[in-house]
Amino acid sequence: MLQLRSEVFVVEQESLFSDIDGLDRVARHLLLYKNNVLIGYLRFLGPEHRGDGNVAISRVVLRKNARGQGLGRVMMEAALSEVRRMYAETPVTLSAQIDQEAFYSSLGFVRVPGEPYDDAGILHIDMVAP
Repeated sequence: MLQLRSEVFVVEQESLFSDIDGLDRVARHLLLYKNNVLIGYLRFLGPEHRGDGNVAISRVVLRKNARGQGLGRVMMEAALSEVRRMYAETPVTLSAQIDQEAFYSSLGFVRVPGEPYDDAGILHIDMVAP
């Protein structure tokens, strides 16, 4: 999972990104395999690991050759289903790369008011699914 995240976030997106943040050990992880190869991943943190009372989805990533096939939607829907099972009505937040706003909006996320911000050289926005 760390290798996939590094391949996409650091190498492909040319972002000097500090991926190892100490939260992997307390997060829930969703891994997507095809032919025994990890092609997709995301994680979420419950409100017990956050100070704002929300669930946070992060590190959403698909291997380049797995994109455009609806697999990101499959992963996000599976994650949201699990989050709703575990945390019922708790809002779900994420920090989205600005070019992915329409994708996350189609899943029920809305943009939090505020200006886009630079996160490791890539513009991001905060979004929430109430």
